[in-house]
Amino acid sequence: MEIKHIYGASLHKLLIYPGEWHTLANFQPVLMKIYYHAGLKQLAQASGFRAETLTSLEKCSNFARTHHFLLQVWQAIYRALIAAFNPTDLTDSEFKLEDTELRTILIDMETFLESKATDQKFKTT
Repeated sequence: MEIKHIYGASLHKLLIYPGEWHTLANFQPVLMKIYYHAGLKQLAQASGFRAETLTSLEKCSNFARTHHFLLQVWQAIYRALIAAFNPTDLTDSEFKLEDTELRTILIDMETFLESKATDQKFKTT
């Protein structure tokens, strides 16, 4: 915005778009409102988040924490999808898990999905 004030009329057609942080800060609450009670809360609990941290995630009051959590969940889901379609890809060097938090979330997510599948199997029989 400051550049438009400095150069005035010569930049009157310049459109200012919000940066990545603004987009994410406005989008996080939407994602968490839709998906928090649809499984994100259980993943957060399985990953070791407790009490105030869960409340912080639900309300998106700590941008960095929520952003980090959503990125880890997305990466874990992406890896689970890759493993479901082609398990041999996980042995390639580009897919090695270096981040222990990501590994924990992936394991927790797999356990959670297996328990849901087991629950679903018992409901249908």
